[in-house]
Amino acid sequence: MLCDKCKKREATMHIVQLNGDKRTEHYFCKECAAEFSNFILKKKKEKIPEEVSLGNLLNNLFSNLNLSALSLPDSEMMQATCPHCHTSYQEIIEHGKLGCPECYKEFAKQLAPLLKRLYGASEYKGKIPKRAKKKLRVSRDISRLREEIAACIAEESYEKAAKIRDEIKKLEAENIDSSEEE
Repeated sequence: MLCDKCKKREATMHIVQLNGDKRTEHYFCKECAAEFSNFILKKKKEKIPEEVSLGNLLNNLFSNLNLSALSLPDSEMMQATCPHCHTSYQEIIEHGKLGCPECYKEFAKQLAPLLKRLYGASEYKGKIPKRAKKKLRVSRDISRLREEIAACIAEESYEKAAKIRDEIKKLEAENIDSSEEE
């Protein structure tokens, strides 16, 4: 597939832009991808990097994040390290890569705004196999209702909590019935 912009070189990068409900897909060669990322990040004055990689793109996004909006002070946040791989938050920002899967848990507060900004949500809600779609929907509904029950109990709205409890029981029974059919 040819690059969407120059129509000369082979496209090696697939970029998806999410703007509200609008999704735009672009296929670029690495040179045009670098120009595009600099345009989006309003950094036209900088020299285009010779090598465009996911790390470079994430590094640009990390560097444009408003760190003061996050929960920890800047210096403390930058010095925080993952207890498993000892990667610091500073290294993650510099390289655009996390050290291990545990980094996602360790730096969840710092990464949540970034992931929301990148993907429009901080939780992955991708494609679901047709057979599992109903079961997953029911389990998500049950989780949401359990959160609502906890809120109702905290507010001392016991009647509402009882109605939600009955709804959860109904969904759980429905989920068990659908499991037995498979």
